[in-house]
Amino acid sequence: SGCGLTLQLILSMKDFLINSKNLTTLDVSFNHLNDKGVSLLLSCLEKTNNLASLDISFNNISQAAMLKARQFLQERKSMQHLNWV
Repeated sequence: SGCGLTLQLILSMKDFLINSKNLTTLDVSFNHLNDKGVSLLLSCLEKTNNLASLDISFNNISQAAMLKARQFLQERKSMQHLNWV
């Protein structure tokens, strides 16, 4: 939360996020990621099967990005919590 995460940092962590087998909770709230950053983050997390909680709130994202995040939640059986408000 509020850790200064940027689009460039997501890109540098891409391999870790894609290959992470033990990631269950991720809080990237309050980072000003906007739609592009959230979209990149979600694409990196597509193969993460154990993610149960994702907080992307307060990142200046549009309704379209929120819908994409909601679809992400619905497509993952492990996901129990998504906060985007």
